[in-house]
Amino acid sequence: MTRATFVCHSQPRQFAGESPSPELACDRSTDHRTVSFVPPFSMAQATETAAAPKAVKPVHVDRVHGITVSVFENHSTTDGKKVVYYKVAAQRTYRDGDEFKTTQSFSRDDLPVLSTLLLDAFRWIVAAEQHHGSDEAAE
Repeated sequence: MTRATFVCHSQPRQFAGESPSPELACDRSTDHRTVSFVPPFSMAQATETAAAPKAVKPVHVDRVHGITVSVFENHSTTDGKKVVYYKVAAQRTYRDGDEFKTTQSFSRDDLPVLSTLLLDAFRWIVAAEQHHGSDEAAE
């Protein structure tokens, strides 16, 4: 949490039809106030922070026109049996000045490419599950 000291106006400034920002809390008991600001938080940040120590690599990756679809293999135990299941992550890489960034948001023009890559990921997963099934049958 970031703290800053500033002078509050008697009425909060807001434009017609807007409500005051819920992220700022102002104590109006003195001329100089302390404001607490809670920075925006996204699940992407939480996932990156939580996943950083493990650094799990995808088992399959497809890239087309800056869009990447990655397939991750996960292991679990159900009723004493080892189970393999898959998760898919999609992201778009873009350039902001000299820096490359990624996002999980896609524009209208990205959707046909994304749908093709997701279908390819689905086909890869089905083939991998069939392969795992034949391995389990051999055991």
